[in-house]
Amino acid sequence: MLVVVALAMFTVLPTHGGYALRLLPALLVFGAGGGLALPALATLGMSDATADDAGLISGLFNTGQQVGGAIGVAALSAVAAAHTRTLGSAGRDGTSALTGGYHLAFGIGAALGTAAIMVTATVLRRGGLDVHLSQERVNQ
Repeated sequence: MLVVVALAMFTVLPTHGGYALRLLPALLVFGAGGGLALPALATLGMSDATADDAGLISGLFNTGQQVGGAIGVAALSAVAAAHTRTLGSAGRDGTSALTGGYHLAFGIGAALGTAAIMVTATVLRRGGLDVHLSQERVNQ
């Protein structure tokens, strides 16, 4: 949730804003969110691992995290670059166009993070994940 808040804070950064008052607060919120979320996700990902499968599951989790992050950054960077070009072609100066491109990318990131939180809350509220895992264990 804190990462989504930080991404939303990034969407309203001014073109010529100061570091201490504008950027630093968003970076601190982002760091706190990542610092709280990543260990919790790793614990959740490893919670049902047996001793025989712990290495495999850990490797898959870490690979998924790294590759997913790389794909996400690449996709949002492409969106930011395309929007920056569009704004530049429309006559905005380079700095303003670049800021606008990043605003769009951070907004999309915040929207996707919000959607992920909603899906997670829905699945966990229904208990669907636990039922599915329990049925797989019975079938083994």
